[in-house]
Amino acid sequence: MIADCFEFQQLLEAEYHENRVVTQYAQKLNTSEKKLALTIKKYLGISPLQAIHDRILLEAKRLLLFETTSHKEISFQLGFDSPASFSLFIKNKTGFSPSELNSQLVKIHK
Repeated sequence: MIADCFEFQQLLEAEYHENRVVTQYAQKLNTSEKKLALTIKKYLGISPLQAIHDRILLEAKRLLLFETTSHKEISFQLGFDSPASFSLFIKNKTGFSPSELNSQLVKIHK
């Protein structure tokens, strides 16, 4: 079972920017969504969807802090359909707009 968790994490690392659907991860790992959810919950303490979102958010924070690219470019780099959907994702996950999050990150990492 821990091997399944490790395989999920490896697949997530390779595909987070283009694959956000738990079903697709389960299919690629030759398991059911339910079994994947139980395994990930057991070893990571979160759902597969939360793991996907956490990885996307981590990369978004990294790009906002260290890259000079626009929010629009970052949104497409992370596989969002539009800058608006990227902004909504960031707002829902952090309570901040991408610009506000960037400001917060800069303050933290001074």
